[in-house]
Amino acid sequence: MKNTLVSLILIALLLHNIEAFECDRSATTCETKLVISHFVTMVHPTERAVYLSDGKLYRYDVTNTSAATPINASEVIIGDGFEQKKLVVVFNMSMPGPDIIVYEGQRLLMTVVNELYSEAVTVHWHGLPQRGSPYMDGVPFVTQCPIEPGTSFRYDFIARPSGTYWYYSNMGGQRTGGAFGALIIRENESNSLEEHIIQIQDWSHNYVTDLAFQQWKNGGVINRFREPNPQILDGSILNFISIDSALINGKGRFKSTDTNDYNSTPLEIYNVKLGRQYRFRVVGVGSSHPFRVSVDNHILSVVATDGYDVRPIYHTSRGEI
Repeated sequence: MKNTLVSLILIALLLHNIEAFECDRSATTCETKLVISHFVTMVHPTERAVYLSDGKLYRYDVTNTSAATPINASEVIIGDGFEQKKLVVVFNMSMPGPDIIVYEGQRLLMTVVNELYSEAVTVHWHGLPQRGSPYMDGVPFVTQCPIEPGTSFRYDFIARPSGTYWYYSNMGGQRTGGAFGALIIRENESNSLEEHIIQIQDWSHNYVTDLAFQQWKNGGVINRFREPNPQILDGSILNFISIDSALINGKGRFKSTDTNDYNSTPLEIYNVKLGRQYRFRVVGVGSSHPFRVSVDNHILSVVATDGYDVRPIYHTSRGEI
């Protein structure tokens, strides 16, 4: 079975709307909160279900879109705009969760509130060594007891080293369900480069985490023949659950099997100026599929990975994560 590889082209036209927490550079301690809860895609918190028409969202009962006011897309967990609802697990009612931006050496106090009805949660800070704070690593039943429904837990650690990281729920399939976000630790010295955050994920219209695990564990049966799970170049195992689309910061488009055309979901757009150089912090938050990232007719330079500088690697059209 051929490996699945999703190619993405970054289109630069929409503003980044996810509410972020950015600590003041002069502060010694930074404190904020993450609330984890269930929600569903394509539903507005007050306007109920929405649908997609010509790149805009409208309330479910609107019949004349030319005379109606569109719903603010930043207030809806869109996914790829597929109208059938999907259950998600999210932080602070957004997918991805809020960007957390601090400076190296600051103390981060993060209160996690579990508003799930029947699931426990922990939060792992991917890539951080947690030297001196091993019990803040968010590994359930190893570094801490999980946070039970209706309770909270405060993570307390020093943000170091500087780099691009991410946080996510480390319980079951909650991360695949949407419980993740970017954690950026900036250098203390000022950097003149403007920066943007890109979080890339694979997306299925069905909540298939448990099924995907069984497929990964036992292999699948296709046409009454059992096939092993396919592997990608680094030996990682893929599952047989196909993805419907790829998302950048929670937004993407899917191709209709009826028309063979992509829908008009609003995409994530990055505003840039001609001749300027930018830092893009790219986080692969998907469950198993690899991605290719490209910016047409531009050179990408990979300068760091998981918080550590590397000898620059130049790509004329694409980088791979």
